[in-house]
Amino acid sequence: MRSGHGCGRARPVGNGRCGRWRNHRQVIDGILHRVRTGMQWRDLPERFDPWKAVYERLRPWPADGICKRLLRQVLAVADAAGEIGWRSRG
Repeated sequence: MRSGHGCGRARPVGNGRCGRWRNHRQVIDGILHRVRTGMQWRDLPERFDPWKAVYERLRPWPADGICKRLLRQVLAVADAAGEIGWRSRG
């Protein structure tokens, strides 16, 4: 997603943990920064919150199926906007 307008749809919900987390946008940006750069968690810049807070937020997502749901939502939005060029193999 290119802007913050659709981010509310992509946020994980219903896990009962929302009250203990820091700024959602800041932490999500930290996760994305780490994924884009491939850097070590401990090298994550402080502007994204302490690295351990960002890591702890991401850690349960694969087991909870959140990563797959986020990817499906991002692909659906991009596909609806015509931003994905599907090609058949062969």
